[in-house]
Amino acid sequence: MQKCNDDNIPLADDDPQVIINDDLDNNRLNHGRSMDSLPSSYTGSSSPGLNGPASFEPDSGIDEQEEKAHLSQRVDSVKEENLKLRSENQVLGQYIENLMSASSL
Repeated sequence: MQKCNDDNIPLADDDPQVIINDDLDNNRLNHGRSMDSLPSSYTGSSSPGLNGPASFEPDSGIDEQEEKAHLSQRVDSVKEENLKLRSENQVLGQYIENLMSASSL
């Protein structure tokens, strides 16, 4: 079995082919804004911050506020549907109990 030697692996600083241009990356950032408020390239949304998802950041976009309103409406409709299903389940359970007691007579 051959032993892996970490000393043979070149570091990025030692590799002349690796060019890191910090000026280009700094120009892309929106100056004056925190990193949490910048949109994520993975999710397309910004981080919720330390105050939690319920806090509204001053620089949160209209799209985020619309999405929060849409999600809030969906939560309300799911809660309403849940209550209807629980009520229906209770009625059906009572019906089944009545059928079982009637069949045992």
